[in-house]
Amino acid sequence: MRQATTRVVGCLALLLVALVGTSGRADAAATECPPGGLVSAGSAGLAAAIAATGYNNKTCALIIDVDLSPPNAMTANLTIIAKSVQIGPPASGSGSHVDVVNNSLSSSVRITAVDGNLILDNAIVKAHKVLNFKCSSPGVPGDCTFTSSDSEIVAALNFVDLGSGGVLIIDVEGNVHITTTKIHGGDEYKVLSDRGNITIGPCGGSTGGICEDPLTSGVSGQLCPGGFPCDVTFQTADDLHAVCFPSTPGEPCNGGFKEKRFEAKNGFIDVRGTAISAHDHMTFWCGPGGFLGQNSILSTVVAELVIDCTRGPLPGGDIHLEGASLTANNLISLKTDGLIFCENTFFSRTPVTDPFTATCVGP
Repeated sequence: MRQATTRVVGCLALLLVALVGTSGRADAAATECPPGGLVSAGSAGLAAAIAATGYNNKTCALIIDVDLSPPNAMTANLTIIAKSVQIGPPASGSGSHVDVVNNSLSSSVRITAVDGNLILDNAIVKAHKVLNFKCSSPGVPGDCTFTSSDSEIVAALNFVDLGSGGVLIIDVEGNVHITTTKIHGGDEYKVLSDRGNITIGPCGGSTGGICEDPLTSGVSGQLCPGGFPCDVTFQTADDLHAVCFPSTPGEPCNGGFKEKRFEAKNGFIDVRGTAISAHDHMTFWCGPGGFLGQNSILSTVVAELVIDCTRGPLPGGDIHLEGASLTANNLISLKTDGLIFCENTFFSRTPVTDPFTATCVGP
């Protein structure tokens, strides 16, 4: 009996060794960091290792300057944790963008900076199920930031025909600044700033462009080549449309088949000149800095559009919607402790405002 028991224990031990040998050390995330606390995935030859196992070193600033996508095989759930993380610009000779594209079924990409900033510069980051960016700054609360330029951030079931599916969350303590970036969160699209401000755009939705001043966009020179005064004849509706909207629609800021939410309860939200669409709910929670939405195009397909600057610890600032277009299938709700400026603002539904806390200024 004792001999049989010994055999069973021995078999279990061999099985445990086999499991650890195949999945333990081999699957451990990369941790390499040279003296100085800064590592470049390209120069350190870490691209394949990070793609396969992720990265985890909270004392190192990580720069991803080469593709993590094929030909490097990527784990279905890519997790990158570093002191700070920068994706792009690409190293010399490695292409126009840095690709971190997880095309595995139900894939996820989670990128965390534990004591620094998150930067996307000429980067393409995609996942089918979850795409999550998070940063903190324990030494100086609210000091970490998220910035993105000339990039793509996509969470969707289908990377080509962007629609439903996928959750995109940007959750930082400090400021968020996203410009010239294609953004899509299929089901959920959330941008959260705990202590800072949120600036999105300018970018354009799938059905509209960026509204620009015709005196500075170049259109006036085409319409009035001889200067002023001038008489203008519009041959087509497109000619009239081009006075405000350039022919190039910009980068889409869409998605939100279940929810699209922006929170800066201690600061301001700035979406001036930007077209943002959502299938279901679209919510902006702002704070003492208010809401800057001049010349923006904000629209939902089947649910409400809410701008509420009373969610923070301090009185809410003014809501600016001059020249904006707001469309919702259900209701449009505007609420703040300050003023609501709505001169030349188009509403597809009558906005609901709290008469005790908000006054709509404008025709």
